[in-house]
Amino acid sequence: MLLSKLFDRFLPADRRFNPEALAWIAVIFTAIVMLAVESSIAVGVHEAPVALAFIITVIHAGSMPLSMLRPLFGVIVSAIACGVLPLLGPYLAGNPWPWMVPMMITQILIILIVGLRAHWGVALAALLASIAVSAAAAVIGHFQYPESRSESSIVNIVIFSCIAGGFYVAAIIVQQWHLIRSQLLQEQENTAEEHSKRVVVEEKTRIARELHDIVAHSMSIINIQASSAPFRHPNIDSDVEREFEDISVSARNALTEMRGLLGVLRNEESNQQLAPQPKFSEVEGLVK
Repeated sequence: MLLSKLFDRFLPADRRFNPEALAWIAVIFTAIVMLAVESSIAVGVHEAPVALAFIITVIHAGSMPLSMLRPLFGVIVSAIACGVLPLLGPYLAGNPWPWMVPMMITQILIILIVGLRAHWGVALAALLASIAVSAAAAVIGHFQYPESRSESSIVNIVIFSCIAGGFYVAAIIVQQWHLIRSQLLQEQENTAEEHSKRVVVEEKTRIARELHDIVAHSMSIINIQASSAPFRHPNIDSDVEREFEDISVSARNALTEMRGLLGVLRNEESNQQLAPQPKFSEVEGLVK
């Protein structure tokens, strides 16, 4: 994430890196480096057979990208490799055992990856499985190499447990922080959406109020004038009187339709039935 932000400062918006792609690149590159270091240390320092050491270190280092796809499967494979690799070579006094330094770093990185991408229980299982497998390897190695000292093995396992446990806690904290941040962003989006809906409702209410103040008031005046025309002008012709009556009816119908429109504008979830458009059979009435 930090590396992505650093690159984003120097790149245009259409050429910025994908954080997921950067994570994969970093994990694969680290796995290749740890494969080279771990296999060379296992062969050169701990005198493990070359072919077996290379195969096991390939499996162990390959568990890093595997943990990106299948965290649980990556945990199982890495734990098996951690139990087999210390038993490949003879016990050498003075060298870290059963946890070689490169193997320790690789396994800690696997726990970190699992802690960041999977459920905290899977990462905890990776930590406990690593400790249990290394303890079993130490017990087997104690019987296989009587000259080995159990005290140094216990110290080695404790050191690994403390460092790996610290990385596990850090990974869980980062994961929970990311989860909380995602929830906050989601809540902000929901709040913004609710605000936009409220703005739309308020705008509809304003339009309805203005329509009522302007149009409905004018239509009411037309209705009153048309209805009262025969009484204000008693000597008008009967055809003119019917014309005023039609104007009054049209004004009342317009007011009714206006009230329905205002109801729709004021209530977003209104279930009012909308009247159908006039049919061709009603054209004669509309012309009149």
